Amino acid sequence: MTPEKWEKFSFHLETYAHSVLSSMIIHDRSTLNSAWTDIRKYIMDSANKYINNHLSSTKHKQDCQ
Repeated sequence: MTPEKWEKFSFHLETYAHSVLSSMIIHDRSTLNSAWTDIRKYIMDSANKYINNHLSSTKHKQDCQ
């Protein structure tokens, strides 16, 4: 993870926080769950976009043991 990628990821999340989270209204458990699902999805999508990641297969892990 480079400082540049971290800055892009951070900026993306801060922009979201200021634009969406500040206007989010939570009335009950249902809206809280819905809000949390949206927040989680946004964080995961941003991480996938801005942070290096790779998939590894379970078979490879099992072969190494």
